[in-house]
Amino acid sequence: MSRDLSTHLARANKAAHLLMEASSQEEAGLLLEAGFAELQAAVAAAPTALAERVQQVVNDIAGRLLQAVNPSVLVEAVESARA
Repeated sequence: MSRDLSTHLARANKAAHLLMEASSQEEAGLLLEAGFAELQAAVAAAPTALAERVQQVVNDIAGRLLQAVNPSVLVEAVESARA
């Protein structure tokens, strides 16, 4: 695995862990945004040969990020992003 890919996955994983301990909605929002940005960067950095495995790891981390979010807050964030 490339160094860039590993770094992006590690940062996304760290954001997922920190999100569980977020002390405010603002902090949680920033961690969620950072986590997903790192996941996007990881997918972009993945060599074709590793794409399927990287996608599995990305999905796992994304799931953990989303588990930490109150569903109503997530709906509001999606609606806000669409506006």
